[in-house]
Amino acid sequence: MLQGVSEQVFTLATGSLRVRFLDAEDKPVTNLEGTRLMRGPRDYYAHLPTSDTDGRSSLTTCEAGALHVWSCRGAMRPRPRIKNTCSSIPRIRTMDQLVLDLGTITVSEGRATEVDRVHVPPAYFK
Repeated sequence: MLQGVSEQVFTLATGSLRVRFLDAEDKPVTNLEGTRLMRGPRDYYAHLPTSDTDGRSSLTTCEAGALHVWSCRGAMRPRPRIKNTCSSIPRIRTMDQLVLDLGTITVSEGRATEVDRVHVPPAYFK
């Protein structure tokens, strides 16, 4: 080993995660995008892939422990450009208005964690 160089070993407990997003009527939310897993308010962990036709999204490797599920409101999701006018520019909002907290999921170490009911509030669709 070189002088002045130290070696550190990190161990990260992982599992896998599969979630199903539902609307207020318990119907699957297809193509839910902009969903993030957060360790805390400013501690981003991962982006969940866009949900499939059954409202499901998954990560094959995911840090074990409690993770908050956040999603961007519908008005802040990427949209196709219609025309470049001042009226099409969204007004600036605070973070509380941009992000929806969908709850907390606890991922089990060394196991698959399946969460079948993550409800997406109506504000997401506005």
